[in-house]
Amino acid sequence: MRRVPEHQRWFECCVDLDYTAVNTIGNAVETRRWALNHGFHSLVVVTSNYHMPRAMLELSHQLPA
Repeated sequence: MRRVPEHQRWFECCVDLDYTAVNTIGNAVETRRWALNHGFHSLVVVTSNYHMPRAMLELSHQLPA
């Protein structure tokens, strides 16, 4: 957001950032909380190639199939 100030409007309306998680398990827990609070039934996971298997594993423990 700081690097591309003209995109700040997207962060204000459409991006939620959370800084409480300290690891992948915490990210999955926070993702579950966020998705439930906002009524989402599906998500698109975006992360690095090497991190995707772990992210999907931890999310599968938190979110229904």
